[in-house]
Amino acid sequence: MHQEAVANNSIPEGAQSIGVAMGGAPVFAMAADSNMDATIDTKPEYWIAHGKFNAGDVIDTDAIENSVRIHFDEGTNSKKVTLKEDETWSIE
Repeated sequence: MHQEAVANNSIPEGAQSIGVAMGGAPVFAMAADSNMDATIDTKPEYWIAHGKFNAGDVIDTDAIENSVRIHFDEGTNSKKVTLKEDETWSIE
């Protein structure tokens, strides 16, 4: 993704940010400056886990024993994921 900030000196230093959001929540943000050329290289990975989480929590997948990465092949945009009784995941 390539995003350019306003191409003049109208942004006061530290007053604005640019970034990426997913599902209405910010994922990455950085300070914007006038005449800025910013590149945000998005290579998302999707993980699933269960537990007690609050909206906005940062989740460390290395610290959660039941997290599983969900891989999407080229052209695949959905998966069916089921939490089984033994607390393992079935991914179709």
